[in-house]
Amino acid sequence: MREFTPKLGEGWADQETPTQEIVEVDLTALEKHGIQPLADTVDAHGLMTQIDQEQQVGYGKFFGFGYHSIAKEGRDEVDVEKTDTDAYREIAGTPGFYGYFPGQKDMDRKCTTICIWKDIETASNTLKNSPMHAVAVDKAPEFYDVGVLEYVDIDYTPDGTTVSHIMPPFEFNLNPA
Repeated sequence: MREFTPKLGEGWADQETPTQEIVEVDLTALEKHGIQPLADTVDAHGLMTQIDQEQQVGYGKFFGFGYHSIAKEGRDEVDVEKTDTDAYREIAGTPGFYGYFPGQKDMDRKCTTICIWKDIETASNTLKNSPMHAVAVDKAPEFYDVGVLEYVDIDYTPDGTTVSHIMPPFEFNLNPA
């Protein structure tokens, strides 16, 4: 199992690009915060059907990631929205980027945002060259108490959609000493 321990400010896109190989993973980074994996909480087939209807991507394999977070109390919601919007606008329309689905905070301040890409290489290369994504990563300690990234392979077929982990979820250190 490959270990990833990114430092704050580097983000996942600055790490070595993992292979898109399905692996059994340790979900401790999610479980310790009471966060459910994407496969258990997202209607992946409905999501992929929506993307296919809008963009005619067809059936096949895709890459997705979920950013699971717990919001800081009293954070500047206007700054969060602006930072998020700027990062999204910068990559919207990029070839191989199929969707951004921001979640809503629940009563416990938990939220999951999902991005769908053609493949992990496209996502990695795009985000490595995204100044606004770097700003969003750098501001994460101001916005979140917890941030965990989950990487998945999405197999979209006429018979259904499966979501499988390709690497362990990892937690950002948002409160470095």
